[in-house]
Amino acid sequence: MKKISYILLVSIFLTFGYVLAKTKKEQKQEKTVDQLQLPSLLIKDEHYDRAIEILKEINPQKVDTKRYYTLFGYALYKMQNFKDSASNFEKAYSYGATDKNIITYIVDSYYKQKDCRKTVEWIDKEKEVTSTDYKFYLIKVECLKNLSDYDGVLSTIDEALKKFTEEKTIFYKLKFYTYMELRLYFSAMEVAEILLSQKGATPEDYVAISKALYQNGEYKKSIFLLEKAYFIFGDDEKILVSLANSYYKIGMLYNAAYFFEKASKVNPNYYKDAAEVYKRIGRYDNALTLNSMIQDGPEKLRQRIGILIDMKRYSQVLGLEDIIKVNQLDKDDNIKYAIAYCAFMSGRLEKSEDYLKQIKDDNVYKKSVQLLQIISRCKVNREYCYQEET
Repeated sequence: MKKISYILLVSIFLTFGYVLAKTKKEQKQEKTVDQLQLPSLLIKDEHYDRAIEILKEINPQKVDTKRYYTLFGYALYKMQNFKDSASNFEKAYSYGATDKNIITYIVDSYYKQKDCRKTVEWIDKEKEVTSTDYKFYLIKVECLKNLSDYDGVLSTIDEALKKFTEEKTIFYKLKFYTYMELRLYFSAMEVAEILLSQKGATPEDYVAISKALYQNGEYKKSIFLLEKAYFIFGDDEKILVSLANSYYKIGMLYNAAYFFEKASKVNPNYYKDAAEVYKRIGRYDNALTLNSMIQDGPEKLRQRIGILIDMKRYSQVLGLEDIIKVNQLDKDDNIKYAIAYCAFMSGRLEKSEDYLKQIKDDNVYKKSVQLLQIISRCKVNREYCYQEET
């Protein structure tokens, strides 16, 4: 009986041990799955910091190592820790994660660290992946520029032009700007002609190229290109405004006024610019006509006062006092000074003094003191009266 009990006990013990051992093995397997499942869910819910803390506690050799480093790299990338994300993605790569997503994250992690050498190194290393997407070429061009490798820049652009027919315009623009940076203007203009002959060249393309030429001192070529665009596209706002600004900057104010006026017919916001340029060249009737078109009351009034003062119509400015108050410009010290000046030039000295004494702004105050001194001298000696201050 004892023997049977002993055998039964041993049998039960062995059976229990087997079950226990099996349970531990299953638990270990479940634990392995669960270890990466939780950080994976946290990443999915965008709790990247919590996922990182859990992943730090896991031994990567006891889980799916490739997946571990992929998850860790992704969480770090999302936390903008690009140095460590690059390191973890590279480890995932070493364990067999060589798909396009991993390559993209490795390249982008180095790119966002501004580590151009490693960025270019990985793009070149994984040509099978990177040569199929034009965005990698854009990144490579930028990095090579930062490394001052302009031979590499131009050869990369030429390679991209052969590969990506749909993105030719992008790469021709890059080539144009590269030549401009190198001050190879003849080559730049050759590329510009090709670029602008491409189907779908827009007014924006003409304006961008013209601006680049202008910024590099090629004023005549810049304006010539804009004039060509004007004949192609007609009254396009961007072209009209670019022409107006270009002419203004080189002192051709009549041309500038003409194109600002044309632009104002397309966009009323340019009435003010057109009126201002006409004022500067003494075409006051044109200036007043265009000023009358301005919708913004206070801005319209400010400019009108300036035009009337240039025309020496001081009494007309004084006649605007009520409108000035309605538009609440009577609180502006520049306007106060303008009224004071007009009052002085009209012989209304007390009125001029009243306005001048209200001025508080430091810059305007200096002018007001000078005018007050002239008024004081005027009261003593009339030959000082009605003289514009110098």
